[in-house]
Amino acid sequence: MNTLPMWEQGDDPVVVLTPSEMAMGANAGAQRRIYNIVKKHPPMFPSARGQWHEDIEGALAEMALAKHMGVYWQGKGSVRGPDVGDFEVRWTPWETGKLVLHEKTDKPGKRYHLVTGEYGQYTLRGWYT
Repeated sequence: MNTLPMWEQGDDPVVVLTPSEMAMGANAGAQRRIYNIVKKHPPMFPSARGQWHEDIEGALAEMALAKHMGVYWQGKGSVRGPDVGDFEVRWTPWETGKLVLHEKTDKPGKRYHLVTGEYGQYTLRGWYT
């Protein structure tokens, strides 16, 4: 699989969220986790770091991409709805992380963006369709 960056290699944009943006994103991630707890939905991809961490950081990664693109971010959003505009976001804390696609659950024809980093500082690594 080839990745298709939306910018030149080596020029990966870094997005730093403000404390207010981090609080808003953390709230959206917590709302997602609470919804899944109440509905008794098991995690799609269990994490050693814990689902609270995954949901909050995933929401912050979405916010970072939206901020960079100048696109309104819906926060909690809707179940299985797009993450940012018409795009999907995959997040990992690892700077050398790779974009992982899931054949059984991913939406055909969607653009998947890889965002790395955590705690309010994120690097936009590129995307794949």
